[in-house]
Amino acid sequence: MNVAAAIEQFTTHVRKFSHMVVVDTIDINAPTPERIAAHKAQVERLCDEMDTLAGRSPTLDEFEAVRQQLYAINATAPLGHLRAVQDAFLATT
Repeated sequence: MNVAAAIEQFTTHVRKFSHMVVVDTIDINAPTPERIAAHKAQVERLCDEMDTLAGRSPTLDEFEAVRQQLYAINATAPLGHLRAVQDAFLATT
């Protein structure tokens, strides 16, 4: 799998769950519709940024910079998707 396809697979999965907001178990307030919409928009923006990177032969560091932003807001993909991206980058070296 090439880098662009691996990133697309990664972002497709992340977008699929962009409406899910992770909350602290101490936080007794359920996420409001506004909070959910804001989270979804932030996830979508970062996925769009990642897809743009994929279209121009990014470096692993560029991919990781955006992935870390997704991770910071609890938007992640299974390790298999991440591993596919890493393997695709390794195959290009």
